Amino acid sequence: MVANKQLSAFFCVHLGQGVFRCKICNKERKQVPGSGYSNLLAHLAGKHEGYEAVYASSQSNSSSSLQAFGFVSEESSHLFQWIQWVVMRNMPVSEVEDDLTRAMSKLWSVTTKAVKKCMEGIPIR
Repeated sequence: MVANKQLSAFFCVHLGQGVFRCKICNKERKQVPGSGYSNLLAHLAGKHEGYEAVYASSQSNSSSSLQAFGFVSEESSHLFQWIQWVVMRNMPVSEVEDDLTRAMSKLWSVTTKAVKKCMEGIPIR
């Protein structure tokens, strides 16, 4: 069973202040925050027959990465992978600017400064 939140996020865009826009018909619907997704799901059920099948087919055909859903930009993904490379291999941060490392990597080039700035925001456990 698919969660109501997932269906709503897939078919509706949150415009703020409890207003959502249907991605299929572009109609705006109000949904009181904290009250669930009943109004949005009622719209889908009443106006868009077969929406569950559309959702199911899109989930089976798509990759499971967040980038595929548009949640993570390609630039952010590459930066994260550089940080992961440096941290998990216990390498100096300057490794991201090494010509040989860049030649062997499919990742976009980043600077040491960008990696350090991004790493400052990572919490230490």
